[in-house]
Amino acid sequence: MKTGFALAIQQKQSLLISAQMIQSLVILQFSQEELQSYVAEKAERNPFIRVSGNSRSASLSSTPATAAGVSQPADGGPHKVAGARMAGTCAPGTGIGHLASSAEFATVETWYAARPSLRDHLLAQIGLAFRDRTNRIVATAIVENVDDDGFMRRDLQEIAEAAGVSIDRVERVLESVQSFDPAGICARNLSECLRLQLEDRGMLTAAMGRLLDNIHVLAEFDYPKLASICRVSCERVIAMANEIRKLDPRPGRRFDPELTLPAVPDVIVERADDGHIKVELNSEFLPRVLVDREYYAEVKAHSRDEEGRRFAATCIKEASWLVSKLEQRARTMLLVATEIAVRQEKMLEHGVEHIAPLRLKDVADAIGVNESTVCRAIANKFMMTRHGMFDLKRFFTNPVSSADGGAEVSAEAVRHRIRQMIDSETVQNVLSDDAIVKALHRSGIGIARRTVAKYREAMRIPCSLQRRREKRAVTDFPKARTYHRKPAAGLSVS
Repeated sequence: MKTGFALAIQQKQSLLISAQMIQSLVILQFSQEELQSYVAEKAERNPFIRVSGNSRSASLSSTPATAAGVSQPADGGPHKVAGARMAGTCAPGTGIGHLASSAEFATVETWYAARPSLRDHLLAQIGLAFRDRTNRIVATAIVENVDDDGFMRRDLQEIAEAAGVSIDRVERVLESVQSFDPAGICARNLSECLRLQLEDRGMLTAAMGRLLDNIHVLAEFDYPKLASICRVSCERVIAMANEIRKLDPRPGRRFDPELTLPAVPDVIVERADDGHIKVELNSEFLPRVLVDREYYAEVKAHSRDEEGRRFAATCIKEASWLVSKLEQRARTMLLVATEIAVRQEKMLEHGVEHIAPLRLKDVADAIGVNESTVCRAIANKFMMTRHGMFDLKRFFTNPVSSADGGAEVSAEAVRHRIRQMIDSETVQNVLSDDAIVKALHRSGIGIARRTVAKYREAMRIPCSLQRRREKRAVTDFPKARTYHRKPAAGLSVS
């Protein structure tokens, strides 16, 4: 048998994904902030792209932007606009909505954009607090060793040796730095961090100091023991514990540059006067992109070399492509949001406990797109409803089988039911996981005990033994305890 090389012609079909197709998918997945940055970058490189009518940029026009979606001439000129209104309400299962204006969201974001880093904030205060050069060097070394949470992680002896000063001097400088804003900064442990904040508020009493020295007992909810240690009544200990829970265990986090911006809704859903669902895109934070064809015509007419004309042709083509993809993004988001609103109508009307099971495939099949398209369309997007703002991903939840073979319920609705049951407990009736399973079965929800435990732990709710111990300690305290909030970092209390 002979082996060798030969040339052969073969005809076949294959799907090739171009760079523009990939970029189109990325645009759909962009959050509002990412889309703004992307469009600004394109406008900076392309002379035929104009961005206007957006409140995020103070240098742009303050004229309210129209909704992204349909191309039309702007100001009577030959511009192509990604920003024409898609207006109207929709009956359940039909149509798409339009864009709404929400200027009230701009001011908070402006503050976030201008905020300094934690390091810069502390270094600015050093220049005002210390005149002595050596003290400024020591203070700078302390600040350079503060982590993102605001804690001082380096040993003071190492700083003293590096700066060539005594440990007593470093401790005095640290004491001064700990008086900086924000309160609780540069602490060496959680107890010291909380102590500094209480001292700043004028609330650091002798009893409060003893409580902070025994914060591990507080994490066990052993209020009678704390009352004995602090030499106050049990009711007073509980009041002190509530004050501690109001403190910030990570004071440096508010300066975190990666801290998520306050959520701004991408979609607004409400009930129209005629009873139909009205779905709108929030136009205030969508870029309005114009293709400047007048300038292109001028450049083309005055360009004398072939290379310049080719460059202009490429730029105008890219600008038109960008406008079309922004329009496509708006249409896809509206289709997906409208289908979600229709399928979750009971939840939007009556609250989270009525959320229905929903899969990506259900929405994709209804609007005629791929599941991956729906996944990208809901990524980093938020919907404003009468019950608050929700991540679009939250509307997609797995089904939980009913005990009697009836209609399925969503996992989110089951978690909400568990939370309600635990919040309504009394000291005489604290529900174990098994008791919760039986109660859910009686209401027609078939669920295993391990699933209940999983949901409970995900909601940061302690076990029945710990809840019973706390409730016994607070029996005479008038304020009831609920479990809606995540415990502060470093503490097992909430």
